[in-house]
Amino acid sequence: MNRHDQDASLLSKLIVLPGLILSTTITILLILESRHYSTLLYSYVNQQQNVVTSQIAIQIFAHVLGFVQIFTLSTIASFSTRLRLRWSSLSLIELRLWQSISSNNVVWNLPFLQLGVLFSYILLHLLPSTLWAGAMSPILSSKVIYGSIQLPAYPADPMHNFWNGSVASTDLRITRNEQGVFSYSPAPLLQGQIFIAASSTTSTNGTRIKPKNDLSRLSYAGRSYGVGASAGLENLVLGETEHGAPALSYSYQEHGYKTDVQCGRNDSSAWGISMLQAAPEGATGVPDTYLAAGVLPNSNYDPKFNLGWTFPGYIHGFYPEWYSTIGFGNQSIVALTTVSHPSRNMLAIATGNGTYDVLDKIQCDIHFTPSIFDVLVDTTTAFISVTPLGNSSDIDPTSANYGAGFGVIPQTALTGITSFSMTNTDLYTSVLGNVFLSNIADIAMARNTYPTNTSVVLEGMEASLESMLDDILVGFSSAQLQIAGKNASAPNSTIGSATTVTMAAMRVGKLPYLIGVSVLNFLIVAVYLFECWRTRHWRGMPLFDHNDIASVVVAASKGGTALGDAVLGVHREKWEPWTGNSGRMRGGRTRIRLAFRNDIPVIEGEMGEVDIQELPLMSK
Repeated sequence: MNRHDQDASLLSKLIVLPGLILSTTITILLILESRHYSTLLYSYVNQQQNVVTSQIAIQIFAHVLGFVQIFTLSTIASFSTRLRLRWSSLSLIELRLWQSISSNNVVWNLPFLQLGVLFSYILLHLLPSTLWAGAMSPILSSKVIYGSIQLPAYPADPMHNFWNGSVASTDLRITRNEQGVFSYSPAPLLQGQIFIAASSTTSTNGTRIKPKNDLSRLSYAGRSYGVGASAGLENLVLGETEHGAPALSYSYQEHGYKTDVQCGRNDSSAWGISMLQAAPEGATGVPDTYLAAGVLPNSNYDPKFNLGWTFPGYIHGFYPEWYSTIGFGNQSIVALTTVSHPSRNMLAIATGNGTYDVLDKIQCDIHFTPSIFDVLVDTTTAFISVTPLGNSSDIDPTSANYGAGFGVIPQTALTGITSFSMTNTDLYTSVLGNVFLSNIADIAMARNTYPTNTSVVLEGMEASLESMLDDILVGFSSAQLQIAGKNASAPNSTIGSATTVTMAAMRVGKLPYLIGVSVLNFLIVAVYLFECWRTRHWRGMPLFDHNDIASVVVAASKGGTALGDAVLGVHREKWEPWTGNSGRMRGGRTRIRLAFRNDIPVIEGEMGEVDIQELPLMSK
């Protein structure tokens, strides 16, 4: 028989190659896939019926791939042992160790050192499947895509049917739908929500959260600056299919007004309160009538103007502001007015003697600076964050006539502030005054000072007014979306804006596990290639497999009694018969080798290697 007929075939030596190719291919695919964020995967995994299925599938694949890698290492160990048996000798201890490694068995009757090596290798079996499971598990992530959202726009409205008919209008033109209540005169319609927000503009434990005045259930984190109305009212149009995955957040840029209020006290203020008509003497329950009237530093002036009547503090030639109010005395009166002039927007307050006199004679400059804002909508927290980016063109086409920041939209906001004063003073209290005092008290507490401190009073007034103006502007924008934007007779009332949308997505594998799988697979491939090179592709490896018990029995029986005699000789020297207990077998260092007699593989013992003083393999 040709000696090469006793050698293992090339095909048997390549048995681990398909597994290595599979594990290496999947490793590469996982690395490439880890850079891909999939909304489809998110939708699939998060369906209730697919959660358990996904976990089971991952565990099965992880154990299969782990088995492939452990099988590769065990096969390499088996090949090397078979080759070594042919060309050199092994001790019985070494044979047991390598056979245990090759067959993935725990053999307890090994010396402690070899047992430690075996246990380390067995424990290594747990690593590959664990790493594969982590490398293949879907990880919650996000994906950025692009889309658009409709924003309010203000085309010419010469017939005053929509946004251009709101100043001094008594018709609120209310629209109600499933998204809320909307009007181009939002101040009287939404004054309850507006007052609540303006009464507490300072947060002592973080960013101020203010609910949006519609049914979107969104809230502003910080100031709204009058923008962000589209959030929750308009649908996102996405540039690609999202496969049912939710949007985590989206952002866009919007033009609007950065409102800034600067207040001071003007002791020479020409806006005041005077008795118009006292209640009849003896008339119980009949209030006095007062006149809130006067002029502001920016009131229109014409030396030829003749009012035809006068009141305390009136300055001839100026166009005055006035309205009447009532009360049992003037202590509950807070009278506020605004004047918009092409060069200056102003507000003035006058109060009676009593609860609200800390607000008396305050005058404020109000600036509407056309600006561009970044609007970020976090759908997971339902918060809207608005950040001013800089100046921009005016969104109001009437600004061409009045000047930037002085068009119909700013005028509507100022008129809304005045309407609060005209409609919210009753016989006993001023709701508007209470709003200001509440916010002043909050700021005083935050500053650890008194609410009568002038700087605190002015700061509280400024913050409350800015909050009111922001809410009025958001309400106005919302009305443009819901009234003109839904009306076919008002084209171009909305405009699309590019949005950056962060979608919920998943990617495959966590980075540490991907690195672990890649390193482990590289090491196994490196070991395979090194052994393949070192042994010249296991040249001369016999067909005889020491892991097959039948082959071992036949080969040992054909090898004669030398091996058994060597081991039993050690037992006779110790006066200790061997009863078949593998744990008490002596002669563990007896060396064996594989030989061929008449082309038949036999296992032979080498007598010269027997250590008579040797201890048992392991005591039980």
